[in-house]
Amino acid sequence: MKIGVFGGRFDPIHIAHLRAAIEFYEQIHLDRLIVLPSGIAPHKKVFAPAKDRLEMVRLAFAPLQFAQVDDYEIKTEKPAYTVETLKHYKKLYKNSSLFYLVGLDEFINIKTWKNWEDCLKLAEFVVAPRGKDIKQLDIRKDCKTISMQTLDISSSEIRMRIENEKRVNYLIPEAVREYIEQKGLYK
Repeated sequence: MKIGVFGGRFDPIHIAHLRAAIEFYEQIHLDRLIVLPSGIAPHKKVFAPAKDRLEMVRLAFAPLQFAQVDDYEIKTEKPAYTVETLKHYKKLYKNSSLFYLVGLDEFINIKTWKNWEDCLKLAEFVVAPRGKDIKQLDIRKDCKTISMQTLDISSSEIRMRIENEKRVNYLIPEAVREYIEQKGLYK
């Protein structure tokens, strides 16, 4: 089996995350896609509580039957390092090939990750374009890439729009927008 793992803060999840997940699933011909919101992110600040980010991810991925949302990193209640997550899934899916989706903006900093060389051994990394041209960077020896239309959407932009009471329609799934509004997140 080909198992894909797509982790992130998803603070909040947006349309570009969903597009990347779909392209990852289709272009790598995955059998299963595991979507994994981080619990305690070691490198970046998190704005919404883990339980809310998990619920937003569940709402966003509900229409995509090939995707399974997992709360593994949230349940660990300690910093979520990719190397530990990949070890967990490698053990869980012993006889499967493991693929890990990451945005180009994160992959170019992989050497700052805890045990980054082990990460590259545990899973084949698949990089999604994000604001930079993958062809201009010499990263192809360490990973696969997916091709997709780059959507200039960021979680930080969405948080700022919500804080400033601007519309976020069409940037995030409607169910996620309603959840954020109902819970009063990002204000």
